[in-house]
Amino acid sequence: MIALDIVNAFNEIERQSVLEAIWDDEEIRPLWYYNMRCKTVAGFVGLGYRPGMVQPPFCCEEGERQGDMESMPNFCLSIDKVNKMALLLLKDKGVWLVAGADDTYILGPPSVAFAEVEEH
Repeated sequence: MIALDIVNAFNEIERQSVLEAIWDDEEIRPLWYYNMRCKTVAGFVGLGYRPGMVQPPFCCEEGERQGDMESMPNFCLSIDKVNKMALLLLKDKGVWLVAGADDTYILGPPSVAFAEVEEH
């Protein structure tokens, strides 16, 4: 088993892919407009803690905002398509992919699994 963790996952996910994933699922499509409006506004970034917090010369304009209630499900929706495509390719080689949020596990014979990590 190989354990993978996407570095800086929530900040790196493209907001466009989140919106596409929401639109593609008819059951949650009513949430699209709400999410689109949230993602067109640059978010506040604070560095430091309490009285010493300062605002840097940039805003959060990409990725999911950590701490927002919808960030986890939105991230999972957008990465689900990629993980399902990878699983389809891996199953034929006797390798499985299991994922939860930004943690991914590839299970299979080491000679095959390690070769597939680079591809995923």
